[in-house]
Amino acid sequence: TFGFFPCDDFTDDGTGKTESVLRNDYRIDCDGAGRRWWVAFASIMVAVFPIGIPSFYTYILWKKRKNIMKPVAEREDDKAIAGIKFLWEPYKPEFWYWELIETLKRLMLTGVLGLIKGKIEDDIVDTTFTQCGAAIIIATTYTVFLAFHQPFEELRDSVVAILAGAMMILTYTVAWLMKSRRTSLDDKYEADGLGFLMILCMGGILLVFILWAIRTMRETKKQQDDLALDVLKRVERGSWSDGHGGSVGSVGVEVDGVEMGDLGGGVGRSSEFAFENPMRGGGGGVQGGNA
Repeated sequence: TFGFFPCDDFTDDGTGKTESVLRNDYRIDCDGAGRRWWVAFASIMVAVFPIGIPSFYTYILWKKRKNIMKPVAEREDDKAIAGIKFLWEPYKPEFWYWELIETLKRLMLTGVLGLIKGKIEDDIVDTTFTQCGAAIIIATTYTVFLAFHQPFEELRDSVVAILAGAMMILTYTVAWLMKSRRTSLDDKYEADGLGFLMILCMGGILLVFILWAIRTMRETKKQQDDLALDVLKRVERGSWSDGHGGSVGSVGVEVDGVEMGDLGGGVGRSSEFAFENPMRGGGGGVQGGNA
């Protein structure tokens, strides 16, 4: 939507005539009569999307903030905010507003930067130092606040977001350096050194991503193993009670996506699950049912 507004001016050296054309499509004359209707349409769309949607998010989140700020276990079952789960679910209760910050950051880095006038060199619109500098400031400010507050409920989400912010800062910094080299540094040694630093930094962040992913997978597997062990311990305790005149209740636990329900039968119920306790000689299987 923001692309409907920026225009670039070109001057004919022969005639001295200046022509204004749309930055995103040089075939469109910015002074043409038909463009006024498109500008009016784009203005309405700006009010609807870049302004309207964040404003609507702000209203909804502010109105439901007390529900969202409840403890995690309580708010998950709150039907009053179930319809806007995508706005608050990843974040801690006290950071009910963080999706607004994410939306503002995306708008600043995409739409607003495009409104800054570019520099025309050899009839090509080039990124200016102003655009690069503004992008670095926005990305750095966002990443610093993100690292300080860590608003995500899951630690792994915060780590991934911080790494993504670091990569974003690095990308804009490299763009700044490449523009500096193009305008003032023509030495091959400088060019090769800058390329090596780019590869080294990007590779380092990518390596951190991979290592964190491996760590996360190991933690997930350990949690699954602990859950499975907990289920077996419950079943063992239930089988011991059944062998001493007690009854085995149903256990409804899900392990690796498979629901292990009715591991032991209570009164009037039966189960085909058998558990062998190696600590009790005889190795008899235990099945639920009436004694």
